[in-house]
Amino acid sequence: MTFKRRRFLPLFITNYLGVLNDNFLKTVACFACVAWVGREREGMVVSLASAALVLPYLLFSPLAGRLATVYRKRQVVIHAKWVEIAIMGVASAGLLTRSTGIVLLSILLMGLQSALFSPSKYGLIRDIGGEEGVSYASGTMETFAFTGILTGTLLASLLSGNVSIAITCLLLAGIAVAGWLCSLTLRANEREPGKGQRETLDPVRFTREMYRRARATRGLNRVVLGLAVFWMTGAMIQLMLIVYCRGDLGMSDTGTGIVMSLAAVGIGAGCFLAGVASGKRVRSGLVPLGGVATGVLLLVLYLFPAGGYLFAGGIFLVAFCSGFFKVPLDAWIQARAGERELGTVLAYSNQVSFLFILLASGCFGLIERYAGARFVFLFLGCVMILVAVVLFPGTWVKTRHVAGVYRRVLSLRYRVRVEGEQVLRGEGARLVLPNHEALVDPQILHAHLYRYLVARPLISARYFNTWPLGFLFRRLGAIAVPDLERGRAGVEVVAGLWQAVIEALLAGTHVLLYPSGQLTVDGTERVGNKQVAWQVCRRLPAGTRVIGTRVRGLWGSSWSRAGRERTPGFLSTYLKGIGVMLSNLVFFIPRREVWISFHDITDEAVAAASDGRRAFNNYLERFYNLPGADPLTRVRYFFYP
Repeated sequence: MTFKRRRFLPLFITNYLGVLNDNFLKTVACFACVAWVGREREGMVVSLASAALVLPYLLFSPLAGRLATVYRKRQVVIHAKWVEIAIMGVASAGLLTRSTGIVLLSILLMGLQSALFSPSKYGLIRDIGGEEGVSYASGTMETFAFTGILTGTLLASLLSGNVSIAITCLLLAGIAVAGWLCSLTLRANEREPGKGQRETLDPVRFTREMYRRARATRGLNRVVLGLAVFWMTGAMIQLMLIVYCRGDLGMSDTGTGIVMSLAAVGIGAGCFLAGVASGKRVRSGLVPLGGVATGVLLLVLYLFPAGGYLFAGGIFLVAFCSGFFKVPLDAWIQARAGERELGTVLAYSNQVSFLFILLASGCFGLIERYAGARFVFLFLGCVMILVAVVLFPGTWVKTRHVAGVYRRVLSLRYRVRVEGEQVLRGEGARLVLPNHEALVDPQILHAHLYRYLVARPLISARYFNTWPLGFLFRRLGAIAVPDLERGRAGVEVVAGLWQAVIEALLAGTHVLLYPSGQLTVDGTERVGNKQVAWQVCRRLPAGTRVIGTRVRGLWGSSWSRAGRERTPGFLSTYLKGIGVMLSNLVFFIPRREVWISFHDITDEAVAAASDGRRAFNNYLERFYNLPGADPLTRVRYFFYP
């Protein structure tokens, strides 16, 4: 990569410490003020504290945009962090004197400070890593932000009532000083700031003018609206969990806090994975995928009420998928907004997002009163699906982009090495004939094939007719074939499939065909009496090349039949695989080594096919099971999932 990820670390840590202190102060203040004024005024205190953090974004976003345009963004961040130290002094004075007014004033000042330097903070992403780093940095920045939210809230909950106010004040000041020191280490390639346009500081007029100006950049208003819907959804879910978990599910405050923490962890993990998977590009195709997945999961929570671990897991998955919706939108603004416009656009996006956060409070109140808290799942599920499909139709779904993203996701678990890829290039159609060690090898192979050619796969009907896999397979132009593991009844049907394959090859379409049609049961590939590959090769269209493909390294994994009497379940194994990939982000479990080697076997395959089916299938078995062709020491990797 041309950008160095470690250069972003000071920005990430500065952002983390700032968000941590925001939430630490807000939560400590709420606990303290409630103790001072009594439970009967708890709602008023919490509402005032929340409003103190939100209102500055609505009123002062125009000024924040001007600061990010007229001054160096690094200097704005440094000065803002210095001001944070002073604000913590005000907060400490309020806490030590038990003054509710001073404490709420400090929260308001903290909200103002956060609002004024937010565009400068996010604007530094492109200055530090260039356009190639915007996807990675946007995702990781949000991960650090949501981690800060979680840490600040938990820290306040643990310390409240257990340590003295003086220690709490010292901790608030210490975090602020650490953030300021970290900001001094920021290094960015900023251009000389210009005077820029003198945007109005009137928030209403600013929003109206920015909406008109944003129309000149195709898609910008849709992206801003998409981000606003994300924040509205998050705000409504947060409010809903407080009511639904305690009221409908009968959870304790501790249980409710755990579910809310899982939501924060899920968003952070989703944002990070989306940033890593996007690599150097802005992957717009992730937006509708993430939005629809989030919406569908919300609808599932509404249609199938669950409690305990299932509900907590569902909330985690909702939050995780929403990260894939958000990060490409953040990266899109970073990549498309002009150098002089970026700060103003970020301020505009902040203002619209916080307007929708206020809207979320009103919507939640109406829904909870007239339909019940659970109805929020239905409302938000429909909204997310509608936004994903209607606002972002142009991003649906470019398969090669999705393949690139999925290839990066798989790289968290598998280190794939490709050999002989040059045989995939050139004129004429390609008939790709791979072996089949595990259920996951079609995913890995197809994702890597898309770097060189687009092959139409033959997919077992067992998976082709499974929702939502069927939708994906149809997008790939797959051909459904009977599951050959179900018995010989399917063999007679498959005997006619060679005609469809030959027609595709004659049309110049590449085809991916598994000759054995099933997983190996003992690590040795057996084609047996299968006939589709033989029928195609004995009538191979002129100019078509047969590509023998060996995939090694997956036998013994949880996707294979090693040590099992039956084929592993797809969904359960897939969920376990996600868990392993996520754990790799923390525990750095060794990745499984996988080799894919491509060989042009056209002449040998045609000659063997002319000698009959048995001779052809024996040739393929010798090719796949060639001694010494496996570059792996299987015992070493046998126990890796």
